[in-house]
Order: sequence, then structure tokens, then C-alpha cells
Amino acid sequence: MKAILDPRSYEEVYQNGAADPDVGDVGLETPIWDWDRETRVKAQGMLACLKSSRNIVSFCIAKNTLHVVEPLAAKLQKRDQDIYHAYCMIDEVVDRLDQIRESVDEEFVDWYQEAEELAQKLETEIRMPRVSGRQTHRANAASANAEEYFRKNVAIPFIDHLTEQMHTRFDREDRVGSAIFSLVPDNIIKMKGDLEPAGREADLPSPLSILAELKEWISHWKSRPSQDHPDSLLSCLQHTDVDQFPNILRLLRIGCTLPVGSSDAERSSSAFRRIKGYLRSRMFQDRLAGLTLMHIHHGLDISVKEICQGYIRAHKRRMFQGCLSRQYFG
Repeated sequence: MKAILDPRSYEEVYQNGAADPDVGDVGLETPIWDWDRETRVKAQGMLACLKSSRNIVSFCIAKNTLHVVEPLAAKLQKRDQDIYHAYCMIDEVVDRLDQIRESVDEEFVDWYQEAEELAQKLETEIRMPRVSGRQTHRANAASANAEEYFRKNVAIPFIDHLTEQMHTRFDREDRVGSAIFSLVPDNIIKMKGDLEPAGREADLPSPLSILAELKEWISHWKSRPSQDHPDSLLSCLQHTDVDQFPNILRLLRIGCTLPVGSSDAERSSSAFRRIKGYLRSRMFQDRLAGLTLMHIHHGLDISVKEICQGYIRAHKRRMFQGCLSRQYFG
């Protein structure tokens, strides 16, 4: 940005590199770009935005807070996830966000120090914005210094909003059937607290004996070596005796037939926004679908030879008989 605003002070940016060894140094001066007025105005605005105290502090707050959610977001986008371990990981992230909110005064000290170091690299300093008596467009809590201002008006509202969204999105009351997945031996042995019948008493053949049956289920798998424990509901279903564990067998069958969600639809929506921008508003459906699949599954190993062979087989013409692609890919 500075090189655009003041080209002559940053001549090394406009140099084309070292002289060509075959040609030698012919003594030509490095040309200096003469940027138009619109470009200079945009560069000035972007530079001011980068040096803004609010943007610098907000960036550090978001980076340190969302770092807690990043592993969970990456984990939930993968396939074949254990819903029980996923909910355990969600609870850990929510608890960690609650801890950050309770100790925000101590946490923000390190965040503000990181923001000051970043501002120093940008050749600026963190300043507190002007505080007016009445403000309707942004937070305006009374503060004695810049650190207290950004902690009260930026950090705390952001953490509260993120925590509220996590509690709303992953509410315990919405976890239908998740308790069934705790019947896997390795999960139920590590459980702390009272055992729950998974809220399926109406579907059980003997609901009054479910608690005693759960205790017997735990004792049954504790007496066996860990390498013999089944690691999924389907394998548990194959190792369950209908006469010994009739209620647990019914719960396992329900768990095996529950519909499984996927994040493929959400990934498609995210990719769609990046592919079809305002410059591609007239793109047809076939091309859009193809580009979206290529963007989502970019890691697949695609053979160019197989694609050419498929195209030649689908479009048989005489011109293909003697062409080079027919001779090479045919």
C-alpha cells in the first residue's frame, strides 16, 4: 500500500530483479509506476483500515477465541464420525468458552499485548476511539484506557455472542438419540454420573429393569479385556444376548436405524458462494455443478487419459480416427 502511495520511496518494489546475465547491466533506470487517482484512494483507505486500532484488536480477539472452535469445526466436517465423541468434544469446547468468559480479564491481557506487537509492526499504536455521551452505532462503555475499552466493548460482547450461539446450536435438548451411542463399552465405562435410559422407555420391553440392566452391561464389559470390546453400535448388536440384555438390544437396534447427518450440504453452500460471484452471475447450471464438484473434491486423483477416452467414446466422429489424441489416448 505504501509503495502505491509513495512509489519513489519504495523503488525496490518496482525493480524487475537482477540484470540478465546474458545481456548485462545496460544502465537503464528502473521505471516508476504512476498510479491513477482511484487506485491511490483505494490504497489509502485500505492502509488506514489495516492500521485501525479496532481492526487490529478485533483480529487478535477473534484469532484467539476462534482457535478454540477450530478443531471442532474441522472434526465435524469429516465423514464417519462417532456422535458420542462429537458431542463430548462439543461440550469441552463450550466449557472452554465459558472459562474464557469467566477469566476474560486475565485472558485479554495477553490478547492486548499481542495486538500491541502487531500494531508496532504496522508502525502504529493502539488508541482508544472517541467516547461520546450518547452512541447508537457502536458500543460506548465508559473506559479509563484503550485496553479497558476494547475489553468491555469488543472482547466481552464477541465471547458472549459466540458462547450463546454454541449453546443454541448444540442444545442438550436437541440431542435426540445421542445417549444411545454411549452404550458402546468404551464409552459407557468412562461415563461419569448417573446412567440414563436414553429417553426411550416407551420403546423398551421391560422399562422398569433398564437401570439394573445398564449396570449389568457395564459389569459385563469390564470383566473382559479391552481388545475384545466392540467399537460401534452395529458390532455391539452382534455381541448382545437377547435373553440377558433385552432392553439394551432394543436400544442398539434403534441406534443403528437412526438417520445420520452430513455436512456435505453445508460444504456445497460454502463452495457455491466462492464459485458463483457477481462476475459469474450468468453461469449455466451444468457448468456451475461441474465447477462446484471440482472445488469440493479437488483432492481426487483424476486421469486425463481416462477423461479423453471417455470423451472419444461418447462422441464418435470420423475426425477422431486420424487425430493425434486418438492415437495417443485410444
